Amino acid sequence: MECQNSYSSEEFNILFRRLINHENSELYPYQEKVTRSLLSGKNIILRAPTGAGKTWAALLPFFYALYKKKLFVDKVLYALPLRALASQLHRSTATSCLSAGWKVLTKPAAFGENDLTGSTITISIQTGEQQDDPFFQGDIIFTTIDQLLSSYILQPLSLPDRLANINAGALLGSLIVFDEFHLLDPDLSMGTAIEMMDRLSPFCRFLIMTATLSDNSIKWLSKHLGTFEIVDLEKLEIKLIEKKKESPTVRKWVYIDQPLTAERILQKHRHGQRTLVLVNTVKRAQQLYKAIERLKRFNNTNLQDVTVCLLHSRYFPEDRAIKEQQVISFLGKEQQKKAGNIIFISTQVVEAGMDFSVDVLHSELAPMNSLVQRAGRCVRYGGEGIIYIYNVENVAPYSAAIMEETSKVLKKISGMVLTFFEEKEAVNKVHGNSEVQKLQQYNNLYHQRQRICKAMDGLLSNAPVELIRDISSINVLVAAQPEKIRFDLPGQWPETLSVPLHSLRSFLNKAKNSNHSQSWIAKFPVFNGDESNHDQRWEWHDYNENTYPWFLVLNPHFAYYSADLGLVLGDSGTGEIREIKYRKRDPKASYHYRCETMSKHLSLVMGQFEKIKEKCLCSIKYLAAYLNISEQEVIKAVKLALLLHDTGKLTQDWERGAKTWQEYKTPGCIPSEPLAHTDYDPEKDWEIQKQFSRRPVHAVEGSFAVHQYLYDLFEEQPEIAACIFTAIARHHTGRASALKYFTLIPSAVEVLNRALQNAGFKPIRNILDKPGKSDCNIVGGFASQHMITAMQDPDWLPLYFFIVRQLRLSDQAGTMEGVNQ
Repeated sequence: MECQNSYSSEEFNILFRRLINHENSELYPYQEKVTRSLLSGKNIILRAPTGAGKTWAALLPFFYALYKKKLFVDKVLYALPLRALASQLHRSTATSCLSAGWKVLTKPAAFGENDLTGSTITISIQTGEQQDDPFFQGDIIFTTIDQLLSSYILQPLSLPDRLANINAGALLGSLIVFDEFHLLDPDLSMGTAIEMMDRLSPFCRFLIMTATLSDNSIKWLSKHLGTFEIVDLEKLEIKLIEKKKESPTVRKWVYIDQPLTAERILQKHRHGQRTLVLVNTVKRAQQLYKAIERLKRFNNTNLQDVTVCLLHSRYFPEDRAIKEQQVISFLGKEQQKKAGNIIFISTQVVEAGMDFSVDVLHSELAPMNSLVQRAGRCVRYGGEGIIYIYNVENVAPYSAAIMEETSKVLKKISGMVLTFFEEKEAVNKVHGNSEVQKLQQYNNLYHQRQRICKAMDGLLSNAPVELIRDISSINVLVAAQPEKIRFDLPGQWPETLSVPLHSLRSFLNKAKNSNHSQSWIAKFPVFNGDESNHDQRWEWHDYNENTYPWFLVLNPHFAYYSADLGLVLGDSGTGEIREIKYRKRDPKASYHYRCETMSKHLSLVMGQFEKIKEKCLCSIKYLAAYLNISEQEVIKAVKLALLLHDTGKLTQDWERGAKTWQEYKTPGCIPSEPLAHTDYDPEKDWEIQKQFSRRPVHAVEGSFAVHQYLYDLFEEQPEIAACIFTAIARHHTGRASALKYFTLIPSAVEVLNRALQNAGFKPIRNILDKPGKSDCNIVGGFASQHMITAMQDPDWLPLYFFIVRQLRLSDQAGTMEGVNQ
């Protein structure tokens, strides 16, 4: 990397002005410092106030490198704790790129359509709700912590298990941004993030951003992660930021040792004011919203024109999008000079990161670091504001000890105007010791690394819950007739809401005790058909407290959904039931195929890698440096995987099955060469194909066939060979290991050697088939003896991640190109 002094401040600022479309703006000194440090190859821990422009500090280095055609990172993975934050940043960044003159894609281009000129930039989003980039193929990907970390541990939440190994390789060569790092669970996701940063530091750049992490925590992270530079704003720079606002930010904190009520909110709301109400649970938010609307209608004619808006986590996507847009239209930066007159009620979903501002904040008591985050929504762009904090009867979902400490600090500061540094000191008092005590469990990462390696190898049950967060939620719908819900629609699935298990159980227990009519309360489906015969029959069972169903339908006598309130538990509503909608299910689940010879398919796959490779230059560079091999050796390993990946199709049984099917599809028009694909239309051929013999599996078989050839080729570095044939074995299923008996066709070596020699590789002299019984054993067989595992081969795991990702993406792209031809 270049030294920091080789970069021009003026060039940074020219680009920044283009991005924000404001000709007089300049970067803050800390933003320029972070940009220089990242471009120079450093990792950063950044602490800055809410609303101080941390996002631009994170993104400007990538834009600058792209603009100057400098090698910096392959992509940016920008991870946030909440999906609402990802959505807003995705939209604003795409708009900024358009202002700067780039063509912008908001989803990755179709396979085979990569733009390598630098004139197009892909700004994508990947969350559980908006899955536009499931394989992390964009240039800048806004995602959630859950999506990022689950991909790292080879258990990606938005992909089926067969694709488990495709995304980990996307992390290599990337700038990985952890925004709002303090919101990670120190017992779960924070520990996994720390282990990931330690393991992947030779292959990635990292930026940790926070407004409210304590001094002790920042010192611990810097010490134990080793290569991180701390950027912490000084008082002079805070003053500079405040001076650039039309008026400085002045926030008065008031603690009220009573519950938050609708009456108190309305008493303090003034005409034209923007008021935000933040509470700790969805139920409380709904209760306050209904109470304010009731008081507004019947008790206070002076508030008739105030807009009351509710937003929480239990809305269907289209309703949530409308509400988020409504919030920005009232509270966004461009609207601040207009009269607001809105009361916006929400939960933790808007606690951090969302770019809007209010004049008055009412908040239930929460941990001090959360309150400082919430305070960042008050007079975010400058001016005078007031924050009211109210005591709570029930501290859930927070720690009682932390809530008690927070209330003590609030009583001391009540009535005071706090600066950023005074807010930081309040956080240190409440969280300084407890945060570090949590972090100290990672002083030695051995135990955490062992658990993560087990997860990667598929040996840790329920790994996302163990390592990321307690994802104990159930898919929920409200319907009067569950039996009418369809699970058999091709490529579609009922659209549901996700509700935490503890919230559901509390509701169901209350409903059971009040169920005087003995109506059913909730039902769940049990499959009772025969998938092999496409027989989709389901039985519906009444819920009981000993079951943990994956899908639950609630009786509309006990719950309802409205676009206004979202999902309401414990009330029958107005009797209007939302129509059941269906969403697309797993867009990668079924492909069209075209008849294609092995030679043609290998040629297309190799061509696709040549395109994809240009987006992986940093990955290749970092891998070569760490493994002490040349960059050409890394590329050579990928190419060998590509050329040999379908060797297992060159078997007598596979080719016989393929040609029998192709004879049915195109009688008398079968290529004489071995096939890689046959014609297949999933809509037309799904039923008829069941009448034909199923073609055997081929991935592990192909890996076995060529593994000795690869060992001979990499005689001095057998680990490279193992990475290649492990990728071949797992290019269809992320943890495939079972080897079946097979016999190669006589021309198998000839077909492979033609492709190998065309690419400049030595021909195969030693190819294997007819594996013995011991090779086919799961324990002690080929897979357990030879394949790469996280537990046994940690140093070589990143190379495997890279090879298998390039293989799977190139294979998909090559196949798609063949279909389109």
